[in-house]
Amino acid sequence: MFAATLTRKTGLTALTIVFVVTSVAASMWMIAFDGMAMLQELLKNLNDRAGKSTEITSAENSLWLIGYAFVCLFSQLLIIPSGSLILIAAGFIFSPLIATIIFSVAQVLCSWPVYRMGELIGEKFPQRFEVLTSKFSLPPNWHKLVQQEGFIATVVLRLTPVVPSAAACLLAAGMNIGLKRFIPATIAVCWIRPLFFASLGGSLQALTGLSEVSASAAIAPLLLLFIAALLLLVVKLYLRRLSAV
Repeated sequence: MFAATLTRKTGLTALTIVFVVTSVAASMWMIAFDGMAMLQELLKNLNDRAGKSTEITSAENSLWLIGYAFVCLFSQLLIIPSGSLILIAAGFIFSPLIATIIFSVAQVLCSWPVYRMGELIGEKFPQRFEVLTSKFSLPPNWHKLVQQEGFIATVVLRLTPVVPSAAACLLAAGMNIGLKRFIPATIAVCWIRPLFFASLGGSLQALTGLSEVSASAAIAPLLLLFIAALLLLVVKLYLRRLSAV
């Protein structure tokens, strides 16, 4: 029994290492080695090829959708935002609805394993809440209040424009937000950001117009939705703290 438990922990630790190394390597490639530019150029070439083709068979379309699904799954492992560009391109090439459904399903499927990785990482830092409380002068037992409001806290994480899915999973696990709150909240709101960016892509005349989109104007509705969710969480945490006094 002990050997089986030890083997299981060793396997999970190995998976954690693989996840971290893959995520960091992919993120560094996109940041330091023009990975994002290469991805955008690839998407442009795919779009040009599709535009020149007079007829696209259902088999070819299925292959493109399968490829897009794998890209979505891979993007959920990155520690930097990568889904926005992918969704804008997919919304233009396919349709906003199809792009949103595939991306959202990939996000839900990847949430549990990445969350588990976050739990394993959190076990290495059992004093993290005490350190944060002391460093930022937070109220005592603040993390327990966040855990009690795990559903709304997850909604805030998922709606934060600059927080990728993998980071949201790791943060939720780090704050000990239970899976019974984290997964339902993820399912409830995982489609909002993908639908927004995919719809933005569907409205573009060409992928070359991506550079002309004002980032601040584009994400303004998402920021308002995030702020509303954040205010709701702050109010609920404040009310819980008052009731506990």
